[in-house]
Amino acid sequence: MAVNKNKILKSAAKFTKKGQYQKAVNEYRKLTQDEYGDNSLNNTIGDLLIRSKNISEAVLEYERAGDYYEQRGFVPRALAIYKKILRHDPERTKVYQKLAQLYSDQGLIQDAISQYEFLAKHYEHQGNVEDALDSYRQIADLDPANISIRERLAMLYSQKGFSQKAADEREKIGD
Repeated sequence: MAVNKNKILKSAAKFTKKGQYQKAVNEYRKLTQDEYGDNSLNNTIGDLLIRSKNISEAVLEYERAGDYYEQRGFVPRALAIYKKILRHDPERTKVYQKLAQLYSDQGLIQDAISQYEFLAKHYEHQGNVEDALDSYRQIADLDPANISIRERLAMLYSQKGFSQKAADEREKIGD
């Protein structure tokens, strides 16, 4: 079934202007379905869902939009969407990981380290040492001269019984 994009966009705009956000969302979703596939509208749908106080559904729409932009190489747009998600739902660890990886890929090392540090502390606070170790390893890979991170890695490796890995980290500190 062919859809008339202009008609749907006008209808969605009319509903938005009237404050009928759910009706506008329903119109925009017609354009994001498989047969039409305009997933760039997920950001707009997310914004409308925020206005209607449906945060959890909005975050899902933002994630779709962020993934859409990321897959197509529009990294600045993906970064903006992922940051928007964290403003509304700061507990999304998956989003911090995506931000860290994208920042790293873009050569924005300090920004990537900041995201990995947040994740590492979050995982430690939850008692999830394995994921904390992974985040600290990411930081160590990005900033090999960071002695405090190496010390933290050595301590966590010791806690988990990985004596050789702890010794390796201490050796790197000495070097």
